[in-house]
Order: sequence, then structure tokens, then C-alpha cells
Amino acid sequence: MIVCLPFFSGDAAMALDLLRWCKQLGGAEQYKLLLVADADVDWSVGMEMVEVGNSAFLSAEFITTEQHVEGWPQGANALWKRAAQWAKQNKTSFLWIEPDAIPITPTWIKSIHDEYTRAQKPFMGHLY
Repeated sequence: MIVCLPFFSGDAAMALDLLRWCKQLGGAEQYKLLLVADADVDWSVGMEMVEVGNSAFLSAEFITTEQHVEGWPQGANALWKRAAQWAKQNKTSFLWIEPDAIPITPTWIKSIHDEYTRAQKPFMGHLY
């Protein structure tokens, strides 16, 4: 399983804070991180996030949408679609974690991964 962290220019700072918090919790060094950004996010912001992500996770990769997508839910949907395409191409499951999510225990990702594995279902979570 890979951890996907989506963001756009308006919540990039919050996403970076989340990565720093994950590192402070002890990191998730058994898991890879996929940073999924809207195309209008400044490249230097993405590279800073890769640097922090590499210090908290096994590795970090930065991808973007093909073009900027304005508004909600269109922007969020475009980020999710980009992550899903990447995961399908790389034959892996992914955990979607929004920039405003706050893990509260050092074992947060392992607990979620264990539950996902036990459920033996292609999707886990609440559907709206």
C-alpha cells in the first residue's frame, strides 16, 4: 500500500505540516508516499515536500495533474483520478489522506493497513 497525499496551492502548506507531523510521530518508513498535486502547484513546493516526505516515509514521489483544475469537487476529483491511474499502473493499493487529516498515534498507517488487509475488499471507507 502507498500513502497518497493530494494537495493544491491553497492547502500545500497544510500538506507540508502534515508530513512534518508524520515525521515527528516517528515516520512511516515501511510505506511509500505519493504526493499528488494540482498542476498549478509551484515545483519548488513539490520538491520541498519530496524532501520532507523522504525523511518520514520509505520514499516519496511527486506527480501532478495534466492541467490545473479549478473548484470543488472538480479539483479534488482530478487529484483522486490521477492517483488512481498511478496506482493502477503501478499495481498497488493506496491510502488517500487529505492534508487536514491528523494521525494521532505512531502506528496509524500500520493499523489502517492491517485493517485493509483483514477486510479483503478492494475499497475500504465511507462512500457518499
